[in-house]
Amino acid sequence: QTVHWRLVVFGGTSANRIGIGKAATDDFSLTGTSVPDVAVHNLLWTGAGGSAWNTLPGNTNWANTDLANVAAPFITNDNVVINLPGTISVDANGVTAGQLSIGNASGTVALTGGSITGLALVKSAAGTASLNGFNSFPGGVSVTGGILKIESDSALGVNPVSIDGAILRTTADVFTVSNPVNVGTAGVTLD
Repeated sequence: QTVHWRLVVFGGTSANRIGIGKAATDDFSLTGTSVPDVAVHNLLWTGAGGSAWNTLPGNTNWANTDLANVAAPFITNDNVVINLPGTISVDANGVTAGQLSIGNASGTVALTGGSITGLALVKSAAGTASLNGFNSFPGGVSVTGGILKIESDSALGVNPVSIDGAILRTTADVFTVSNPVNVGTAGVTLD
């Protein structure tokens, strides 16, 4: 739980001090337990607050799996998992994530709007994932299930794409897929 206090400067030039909200001196204490924060969180998409993916503190479309699935905002470099089908509107300025994992068993996860920079993209399960825009996945893209649908030439970035037992689908807006593509033993369907 995050608690905020407004700090106020009191006193003249010789007796400056900082107080919490009023001029009187008050003692206060906090009780409970605290959990150390970590630099990178593991978040699960819930869509509880709408369909926007951005870094606004009030946007709690995610559950923090490090902290008993408490509602949480996305913070740059967090690892994210999306298992619920639906359209997710990526901030127009783009987002930077750790690993992006998409594992919807059915339906389509459509990531629209701004660009996504992530360490890697991992697509599994039988559903469809749809990407557009100019994205970057330095660790590459791994597809082991379902359909990965790309709607722009730069949707997968420039790094290798590994596909094993899945479908790579393009739309009429795609003219070139210039990524190196590694095909696994279960093969790939190009559509």
